[in-house]
Amino acid sequence: MSTSRSLYQQPRYEPPDLTGFWVEDFPEQDEYYEDVDGVRYHVIEIRTALFGASAGEATIGPATLSYRTEGAPFTFFSRPGSQRTLTTNPIAVEILPLPADGRPPNFGGAVGTYRVRATLDPTAVKALEPSTLTVRISGTGNIRTIPEPAIPDLPEFKIYESGTSTSFDKGNWRVGGVKTYEYVVVPQTSGEKTIPGVVLSFFDPAAGEYATASSPDLTLAVAPGAAGEEETYLPPRARIARVGRDVRYIHEPAGELVASARPLHSRPWFLALQLIPVASLGAVWMSQRRRDRFARDQGLARYVQAPGRARRELKEARARISAGDRSGACAAITRAITGFIGDRLNVEAQGMTQGELEAALGGVAPDELIARVRRLLGDCDLGRFAGGGDAVEGARLLDEAQACLNALEKTYVKRRR
Repeated sequence: MSTSRSLYQQPRYEPPDLTGFWVEDFPEQDEYYEDVDGVRYHVIEIRTALFGASAGEATIGPATLSYRTEGAPFTFFSRPGSQRTLTTNPIAVEILPLPADGRPPNFGGAVGTYRVRATLDPTAVKALEPSTLTVRISGTGNIRTIPEPAIPDLPEFKIYESGTSTSFDKGNWRVGGVKTYEYVVVPQTSGEKTIPGVVLSFFDPAAGEYATASSPDLTLAVAPGAAGEEETYLPPRARIARVGRDVRYIHEPAGELVASARPLHSRPWFLALQLIPVASLGAVWMSQRRRDRFARDQGLARYVQAPGRARRELKEARARISAGDRSGACAAITRAITGFIGDRLNVEAQGMTQGELEAALGGVAPDELIARVRRLLGDCDLGRFAGGGDAVEGARLLDEAQACLNALEKTYVKRRR
């Protein structure tokens, strides 16, 4: 996206619909200036890696950019110009199926270029003592969707899954990383044991053919265990508690059953339970009365319900940040602030320009709070347009939004008094 005009406010960027693709965003962006036909443009490149989810035709939906230019100046301020929206053309993408010729029998769907490495820790144990088998798959491709490797058949071992982790590398505009699988292997007999290499088959798009990577065989020295040893120690993540050697039997009572000395209906807590229906009817009556009052006075309903709506929007923003959707998080924070102001003033704040919003707050909030709200909304608009920052920046915006809402709430409470 690029601009050569002076803008009244930060533009709003809506990314395209990418249904049919696995999506990986690149955290960094290219930002530079470019001259086209004598006009100097400020350019921001937002790059995204796409992986086809299934064979067939998929469509990259249109992206939109909405902005408002500055109008003719009056005094020393600028006033808003016309609202404009730019839309890209959709792009049809043909996703080719993987070839059937040369496909290995153990192919699980991995596409890219990968290496496989396996290690044992420790490499010497006693019988019935555990060792950790770590398998690392590294390379370039959609590392998130790599299938779990097939562990070789090990009849002399008991094997327990211990955990999986994934780290990403998106340098030089390429997606890759490392996916790690951990297993606890417990030898049942002593002697020198060999664990065959782990094999991964994948399709290499650069070479246009299938390839196979494998790790070297591993050797585990197993000494005899203590005489009569039966229990196996496992680390906490792979521990399996033994509850018995067979189906648990029903325990019979130690003595005879006797009747309670005091009847149930004469106990104090039983009598207290009889008040619950009366309390429930009272709560229903009060709730219905509240709803009727809100139905008659929409302004009061909006005023009372404003904090709850703002909290739900901030909760949505927090979830968006956790999911890596920075643009959605900034949009939710903007809705929380503007919606709270509109509900408390009983005006429609959605769609207001920043100048109109500040004018609505002019007779209510102090100037320093209005400036604080202006900065927050500006940062959110920038986050939606330019992709925002990382999770730390998202947490800062959330904290600032909560602080602004608290300050606005105190202002409105004082005003009503």
